[in-house]
Amino acid sequence: MENVTEDQKMTSLFLNLVQQFYQSALIFMGKIENPQTKKKEINKDMARYFIDTLEMLMVKTKNNLSDQEEKMLTKLVQELKLDFIKENK
Repeated sequence: MENVTEDQKMTSLFLNLVQQFYQSALIFMGKIENPQTKKKEINKDMARYFIDTLEMLMVKTKNNLSDQEEKMLTKLVQELKLDFIKENK
């Protein structure tokens, strides 16, 4: 069994949480299939909720993330915001 430090564990959990919210936003923008319904669906309010939640995490964790965490979170939030704007035109 691999020895994992507490910091590595927290980084992994944080990145997994960010990825889950990212995928949820994509599901509700109709970009990917909902794994439960096996259909693409659009729910702009839910998509916005997940984007806003990721943005809140970015603000609340500012100066408290590793470079890897910050870069991933920033990149995903920017991607989602651009996609959301494009979908609402």
